[in-house]
Amino acid sequence: MKILGINDGHNAAACLYEDGLLTAAIQEERLRRVKNWAGMPTEAIQTVLNLRGYSLNEIDFVAMNGRYAAYPMTREQLMEAYRRTNDVGATVRRTLRRKFNQLVKWTPIEAA
Repeated sequence: MKILGINDGHNAAACLYEDGLLTAAIQEERLRRVKNWAGMPTEAIQTVLNLRGYSLNEIDFVAMNGRYAAYPMTREQLMEAYRRTNDVGATVRRTLRRKFNQLVKWTPIEAA
């Protein structure tokens, strides 16, 4: 079983547990070079997945910390979305995609 752990608050981080063993973990500040970085740890998530050779589709469960959520919805709304779809992976992918799109300025290839 593969569990992705996400802390999206102060000192944001991601970790990966495989069959009860911690196999990868990193804080977002190490990748972004911003001390005490807070928010969705998109780079840390991608890094722990890459370190172990997984895609988000291969994750069985996602565990999130506490009651803080840096999303355009409350934690209760996020959990309700999980229950409605009964697919944690799809909900997390949509949430990450939405947050990623807010953070990244897209530039067409021909304009680069």
